[in-house]
Amino acid sequence: MHSFQLVSHVNEQGILQIQLPFDLANQEVEIVLAIQPKIFAFQNKERPIGLSKNIFEIPQSFFEPLPETIIEAFEGK
Repeated sequence: MHSFQLVSHVNEQGILQIQLPFDLANQEVEIVLAIQPKIFAFQNKERPIGLSKNIFEIPQSFFEPLPETIIEAFEGK
């Protein structure tokens, strides 16, 4: 078994695309992916409140009703 450095990318649809080295173009290749749990460890922890304090403010306009055209766009009209 050989190891190779691969170029990968996740597209807008969430599909993983892998580019193989040119010399493997006409060979049968088995790819094994190992996802490390520590990548997703943050999902199980509660985030502290106030991380963005004094960094930005939410303007009052944020709480105003959306224009009717935007509401209709969300409803597919």
